[in-house]
This record gives sequence, structure tokens and C-alpha cells, in this order.
Amino acid sequence: MWVMTALSLALVILRLYTRIHVIKFVGAEDHMYAWTFVFLLLFTIFIQVSVHSGLGQDFWTLDPSLSSDAIFWTYVANTFAIAGNTTAKLSMGLFLLRVVQLRWHKISLWILIGVTGATSTTLIILLWNQTTPVKTSWDPIRTPGFFRIQILPVSVGLGGAYTCLSSCIQVQIIKILTWPYSVVERVRFLLRRLSMVMHMVPTDAAKGEVHACSRHEPWRDVRLNQLPRLQFSQSSRAS
Repeated sequence: MWVMTALSLALVILRLYTRIHVIKFVGAEDHMYAWTFVFLLLFTIFIQVSVHSGLGQDFWTLDPSLSSDAIFWTYVANTFAIAGNTTAKLSMGLFLLRVVQLRWHKISLWILIGVTGATSTTLIILLWNQTTPVKTSWDPIRTPGFFRIQILPVSVGLGGAYTCLSSCIQVQIIKILTWPYSVVERVRFLLRRLSMVMHMVPTDAAKGEVHACSRHEPWRDVRLNQLPRLQFSQSSRAS
């Protein structure tokens, strides 16, 4: 996780440097991009704290206080993971809003942004309120209670399915935006190939003429060499 966090930090620094010093413009999507790294850093920190408390070890061999702390800090880390996933998608959505021109593109992106925010907020609320009492979620041994909501199917349905759907929609919008440029590049490529072919046709014809001339040049040399002899024989007959 720390290697991934360090790599993300390098990418964030490069992006902000480019936007501030090269392009000289910082938009809302850049702020969301930076906040995404902050949430990733917090997620990594709290996962590390949870590991120190016993995450990854046998739950039944740990002291109840340690196991409770491990689960609690895992909940805290997952909260920042959900928030970071949201800000990452918001960064892409705000960037596309700056690029698109058609009205239905903007409406689709705003719907995605709104549903993304609502979905992430719902998941965070359900994460911390799935049991009664709330502390039963991370301390089931010392705090008896019952689960009101099974968070796993809800998180898979709202988080996983919607994440795949929104990512596919954003990819399709990017394809729609770049399609005219790809068509133009293909037309330019075909025109360049056609112009090369048109230039090669007269060149090949010229090569054929030169080759034909080169085939007849030895005969021309023979006639030129025989020309003085013919003139000499005619002058000797005249004398």
C-alpha cells in the first residue's frame, strides 16, 4: 500500500506542477484529484494502524480489545476508501464537463456526479449504522446486538455495479469525444497513402521509359560505330 501511495503522490505532484506552472490553470477537477490522494493516504495510514492491532491474524486468537480495535480502524479506513473512490470519479466527471459541448452529454455527466455522491454517502452511512447498537459492528464479542442491514450485498450492488456502470458511461463519452479526431486522422492517412501512390505512378512510368531506352542504347551505339565505315566505303566507291 505504501508503494502505491508513493506512486500516487508522484503523479499528483506532476499533475499539479503541470497545471500550475505550465498550463497556468487549476480547475475543480484538480482539487478533487488532490483530495483523492489525501483520502488514499488516510486509508493507508488507518490500514497500517489496523494491522498493528491484529488485522490479518486469526481473529479468535487475539485479545478482544485488539480484535475490536482492528475492526474499528478497518471501518475508518474503508470510510476514506469510499470517499476517495467518489472524489476520483468526480474529478473525471468535472474534467469531461469542461470538454463536452452537447447538452445531453452535460446532463448525463451531472446525473452521474449526483448519483455517485449519493451512492457513496449511502454506503458510508450504512457502514456505520448496520447494527444495533452501533458498536456491535466492530466489537461483537463484548457488545451483543444484531445486524439490521447486511452491508456486503448492498455495497456490491450500489458500489460495485454502479462503479462499473459509471466507468463504462465515462469511457463511452470519451470515445464519442475522440471519434471525430480519429476519423480525421484516418482520412488524412488515406490521403497521404493516395498521394504517395499517385506520385509513384509517373515515377514508375518514367522508370519504364528509361529502361526501354537503356535496352536500345547498344543498338544505337552499334549504328553510330558503323556510320564512319559506311561513309568511308561510299567515298572509296566514288573515287
